[in-house]
Amino acid sequence: MIKLNNSDSYGTKRLESKNAKNAIIQKLAVDFNLTPIIAEAYYSQVSHYFSEHSNVKLSSGEISYEAVSADEPAGKHIRLTRKVTIRLKLMDINTDFEALADYGLAGLRRHRLQRITRQAYDQGALLSYEDISHLSSYS
Repeated sequence: MIKLNNSDSYGTKRLESKNAKNAIIQKLAVDFNLTPIIAEAYYSQVSHYFSEHSNVKLSSGEISYEAVSADEPAGKHIRLTRKVTIRLKLMDINTDFEALADYGLAGLRRHRLQRITRQAYDQGALLSYEDISHLSSYS
């Protein structure tokens, strides 16, 4: 009888292969009839997309929003456009109170509109009227 010691590299590799990543790759291969190499490539790409679009640190008064990239041409169907994840500060107590005190409620709305459109533009995105309407319902 051959006794395997704990430092056996084959046994270690078998244990390392039993993780969530490899389980997902195996599931992709089976569900979509892919070779393991193609399934791993899909997993890597989706993992990259997920980290790019969901790993956003927010502070108080901010939201994460998917907006159309500023590089996209006008008239392109919304489903075909490249989106970017942006951070928008919907509420900034200090400047909002100043705008409210100086210009009233209409001035506050104008101030917030200017802030979020400038933030989107600075992050390489453009907001549509539909986006602005949707974002205005939060504040």
